[in-house]
Amino acid sequence: LAVLLLFLLTRPKHKPKLIANMVWLFDRWRKFPAPNRWLFRKLLCKADVITVNCPASLKAARKLLPHVRSELVLFGIKAEDMVRRRPRALHRPIRLVSLGNDEGRDWQTLIDAVKTMEGYELRIASQKVSKKHVARIKNIEIVKLRSNNELLQLYEWADMAVLIMKPNIHASGITVVEEAVVRGVPVVCSDTGDLKSYFSDAEVKYIPTQDPEAIRRAIRDLAADGEALRLQAERAQARMGPDGLSSHAYVKKHVELSRELLGIAV
Repeated sequence: LAVLLLFLLTRPKHKPKLIANMVWLFDRWRKFPAPNRWLFRKLLCKADVITVNCPASLKAARKLLPHVRSELVLFGIKAEDMVRRRPRALHRPIRLVSLGNDEGRDWQTLIDAVKTMEGYELRIASQKVSKKHVARIKNIEIVKLRSNNELLQLYEWADMAVLIMKPNIHASGITVVEEAVVRGVPVVCSDTGDLKSYFSDAEVKYIPTQDPEAIRRAIRDLAADGEALRLQAERAQARMGPDGLSSHAYVKKHVELSRELLGIAV
């Protein structure tokens, strides 16, 4: 948006092509004052292509800006170092992990769900949750990650990753879901943000939003069947790689769009 504003103010004679990747904007659209929406719409009309990370955002983009080309580009992370976990028994207590700082997280619902679960412990790594949120809750701990190595150790520690989101249209949680999958950690995740455009029901255990009981039931069901847990993680990993979900595929799609805009043969 800032670059588009510069184009509008300076009116360069030879304006570069611009791909505008939007993550949160369309989710926040109704919260903006009318003057902001007017300005953002005016600026985005000058973009050559708008890219978004989930079908719900694509639908919003095409509705708000019908005369601007919009494309879906699924987000991906580095997937070359896939960890194939050896079969192992679940720890006792069973270890749960949840991470992220995205505005779409529903930390309170997750905490409400897990705090009454005997035989389970949860570690939360987020700047959005403080220790006061889990004061006097014995089976939930807030941890601070100081390095990428500590992040990898947390995934190695975990039996399961649990990502609980508020209803959203920006694929909230997808980075952490993909991180967990790369590390071989099975995922329980809220069914929102069009995450099913990334992983199917066979690859991630989806649950309704804002439903603590559904969270508890999903975690217990997976914990009760170690073979199903293992197969879910393996199927999810099969979705990732250079030709699937990865940073390579994400960049490749933007390169193809760039070449097309510049009239360069792909």
